[in-house]
Amino acid sequence: MVDKIPYDTTTTDFTAILTKLNTDYQSAVTTYGAGKVAIYDVAFQEAGTMLIQAQTSFSNLLTPTWFGSDGEATLSQFVNGTAVTTATSKVKLISTLYAPQNNTMSLAFLKVFSAQSHEACSFYCLGSYDDTWIAALSILQAGKNDGTAIDTVLPGVAAGFNGVSGNNALQASGDRVPGSYEIWKVTTDSSGKGSWINVGTWDYTADKVTWTAGQP
Repeated sequence: MVDKIPYDTTTTDFTAILTKLNTDYQSAVTTYGAGKVAIYDVAFQEAGTMLIQAQTSFSNLLTPTWFGSDGEATLSQFVNGTAVTTATSKVKLISTLYAPQNNTMSLAFLKVFSAQSHEACSFYCLGSYDDTWIAALSILQAGKNDGTAIDTVLPGVAAGFNGVSGNNALQASGDRVPGSYEIWKVTTDSSGKGSWINVGTWDYTADKVTWTAGQP
């Protein structure tokens, strides 16, 4: 990593950000070669605006592959318009999403959720459901609704809780033990219509990427 470029969440004009990014990119290409340089963009839907502005004023920034995160993966904002779709498909915006477990419990939950809400339930939806159960069970085990008492028992509760999102065990850091991640990218068809496609998975335990739709 050669630089980190933060920006305010209210930013709509990314000229200054892109100018700095362009300087860093050109320097990195000189040092390492174009084939060794990529851009990691941790953002949300505003990355679409950034890409459109890059296409207009810094087109060379659309040459390297851009990597995104779960804040961007599968968002319709990147594929619902000509300018943003063209720019995003050029950089691919390869992004990851936590892959939920398709177990009996999760499939049953998704069926009920879909029938009652008529909306899709993402991993965050599944995770929120499990979080609510873990919180409730921790309160019951602690015997009181007290933060300190709950904090003491929660790791043990989570370790034994396999919910609709899978195993909820925690690492020593307090983060959830990673599982598998889906890998998504933006592509266009012959008519220029954009779409997100799932191109592979990364398995934490094996530390292995498996491509299912050709390596991006």
